[in-house]
Amino acid sequence: MTKLNTTKNANNMVTLKDIKGLSNIHDIPPEIHVNEGICLDPFLAYNLSDHPKTATYDFDIWLEDYNIYLQRPFVWNQIQQQEFILSILLRKPIPPVVIVEMDSSASLAGECLRKKLVIDGKQRLKTIKKFLNNEVSIPINDNYYTYSSFDQDAKLMFEREINFLTATVYYASDVKTDKWYMSDYTKIVLFNFYNFAGTPQEKDHKDMLQNLLNK
Repeated sequence: MTKLNTTKNANNMVTLKDIKGLSNIHDIPPEIHVNEGICLDPFLAYNLSDHPKTATYDFDIWLEDYNIYLQRPFVWNQIQQQEFILSILLRKPIPPVVIVEMDSSASLAGECLRKKLVIDGKQRLKTIKKFLNNEVSIPINDNYYTYSSFDQDAKLMFEREINFLTATVYYASDVKTDKWYMSDYTKIVLFNFYNFAGTPQEKDHKDMLQNLLNK
């Protein structure tokens, strides 16, 4: 646990400087703007396909300066994937993901694509991608169904729900001479700030609560 350094402060009081010192996220260059609570991607259903329409998503994020990937592998099990897709279908609140939108472009069949680095939300977005590709089936009325089993209205409803997922978006550049350039170090700072907090719920506790509902 991080300990506040207050020994040099008068009357041993905690200052704003002490609080900001708990995380080096405040060292991010001010030119790197951020928007919170905005729409992630109005074309998400298309952009997670094999033929993206307006943006590509980088789920791994290679850090050249450190010769490693920033993100961990996909780790959600089948139940976690099913529960998340059902949460979307039932219109439960989905926490915002965190994205770095790079000021660079790639070309696919003459189409300009924005590059989005997934800092927080890889498991959720990859699960959506897997569901759209019929790699995940969900339980409905004692049977299991893939996305291809949905009728047109059900497909449109699912696409509408994911197209309006929210995000915290940092706007940066991958050109080192730009003042809003985001270094690999800064990507790690962002990743640590958003990912290493909280304690996952134990399965036994979740099962216990579900059993109470089933009584």
